[in-house]
Amino acid sequence: MSSTATPANAELLAAALLDHTRAAGLVDADQLRLDPEAALRSDPSVEVRWLNPSTLPAGCSIAAGYDRSRTPARLLIAKDASEGRRRFSLLHEYAHHLRDQVLEVVEALFAAHDAGAQLEEKICDEFAAQVLLPPAETATALAEGVTARGVLALIRSSAASAQACAVAAARQLPSPGYVMLLDRHGDATFTARAKDALPVGRDTPQGGLLARAATGGLALRDRAIVTFASGNVGPEMLCDTASDGWLTVAVLVTDTPAWGGLTVGRDARRGPDEQWCEHCAAAYTSYAAACLACGVRPCTECARCECERAVRGERLCSGCFQLLGPAAFPDSESSRCSSCE
Repeated sequence: MSSTATPANAELLAAALLDHTRAAGLVDADQLRLDPEAALRSDPSVEVRWLNPSTLPAGCSIAAGYDRSRTPARLLIAKDASEGRRRFSLLHEYAHHLRDQVLEVVEALFAAHDAGAQLEEKICDEFAAQVLLPPAETATALAEGVTARGVLALIRSSAASAQACAVAAARQLPSPGYVMLLDRHGDATFTARAKDALPVGRDTPQGGLLARAATGGLALRDRAIVTFASGNVGPEMLCDTASDGWLTVAVLVTDTPAWGGLTVGRDARRGPDEQWCEHCAAAYTSYAAACLACGVRPCTECARCECERAVRGERLCSGCFQLLGPAAFPDSESSRCSSCE
C-alpha cells in the first residue's frame, strides 16, 4: 500500500484545500460550516443537484457524487439524507471539485497507487470533517480515548454529521483501524479508517459481532472481522461497540485499544478463514497463517496475499473502485467487475 495514502497526509492535504478555499475568497468560511448549500451559491463553478439515492454513483464513500463533465460542475446529493449528512456530503463533493486547484493535492494523487482513488476519498472526508467539526469539540468528547461510547456522545452533542464525527475520531486512533457507522440491518453505512487500513465501501453488510451489535441496544466488546465490498474479509481486530437504538458505532483497532484489556488481536493462525483472491477472482478457505504485513491468508491456488497484487492486466473497477485482476471482469472491455455488473 502506498505510503502517500496515510491518514496524516490526507489530513494535511485536506487542510491545504481548506486554506485554498479561504484564500480564493469565493465562499464564506463561516457560512460554509453552518450552511454549505447557501455558501456554495457564491461559487459559479459548481451547482448543487438533489437526486434519488439509487441514481448516484457507487464509487464514493458517501451517498453522493461529483460530475466534473459539465459546466458548472455538479455536486450530486441524495435528497432523502438527513440535514447533517447533506452538509457532510456537500462538503465532501466540493473537495472533489477543489482537488485540481491545489498543486500539492494533484501531486499526491498522481503519486498514489490506484490513480489516487482511495487517497482522494480520504482527503474529501477529512475536508468535510475539518469544516464541520472544530478540534476542541472532538477533544472534549474523546478525552478518554476513542471508544464507541465516546464517538456516540460526540455525534449526539455535535451539530456536525455522524460521518464528520467518525472521521474526526478515526484521526485519533492509535493504530490501524476503523470508526464504523452501522444501521439496524448490520450494513456499514459509513466507515472512516486510520493508518493503512483498507477502505470499506458504503452500505457493505457486516457479520459476526458487528451484525449482532447493530440490532440495537447491545454494547459488545470483543474481537471482530470487517467485511469489504468485494466480500473479502480483513484480519481479526479488537472491537468496541455502542448503540442508541438506531445508530450503532463500532471502533476497531489492531492493537492498543482505548478501552484497555486486550492489547493485540488473536493469533492469525487459529481456525479457517474465508477469503477472496483478486488474482484468481475466486473464494477460498485457508488454514495458513495470515501475512504479517497485510493480514490476509495466502490463496490456496496461487499462494499470493494482498501484498502481491500486481497482476498483469489488472485495472480499476468503476463500480467498487478496487484494483482487480482481469479474471474479475466479464471481458477485456468492461470497466466494471462481474460483481458490480
